[in-house]
Order: sequence, then C-alpha cells, then structure tokens
Amino acid sequence: VDSDGSGLIGLPEFRRLFRNGLGLGEVDLPDPLLRAVWLFLDGNSSGRISSGEFSAFMRRGEQQEENARQRMQLERKQVVTLAKQQEEGQRAALKEAQASSE
Repeated sequence: VDSDGSGLIGLPEFRRLFRNGLGLGEVDLPDPLLRAVWLFLDGNSSGRISSGEFSAFMRRGEQQEENARQRMQLERKQVVTLAKQQEEGQRAALKEAQASSE
C-alpha cells in the first residue's frame, strides 16, 4: 500500500489499493465515492492517511462487525426461546385436551 515508504498513504496509493489490491473497479466504487472515503479517513486533512488514521478506521469496522455478530446471536437465542415456548404451549394444550376427553 505505502509504495513510497513514507509511512503515509497518499490518494494515488489508496486508489491503487482499492483498484488493484482489492479488485474494485470504477463500477464497484466510483472515483467520487472513493475520494469521499479518502477525505473521511484523512481526519487531519493533511492529504495523506497515517497508519493511525487507517488503523482507527479499521478498528471501527471491526467493532461494528462484532456488534452485528452479537445482535445475530441474540436474535437466534430469541427465536429458539420463542419456539420452545410455543412447543411447551402446544404440549400443555394437548395434555389438557386429553385430560378432558377421559
């Protein structure tokens, strides 16, 4: 990524990362959007992204991914709990029906 070894990523290096490294063409990520991402990441408006700026961005993405994973797990547990409650309710209704028919 840092082709000139400066420890900073310039816009051309950033563009190469997305176009060549990640294989995202203009159709996938139009230049105006790529530039908007660039400007967002360049928090101090220096014209270059430091490793700190890039790392902070990546950590935010990891945290969002972890939050989404935790939400999915919670939703799965809720579905299982609801299914068990429904099954228990059906069993209770069946027992009640059998008891009243005897």
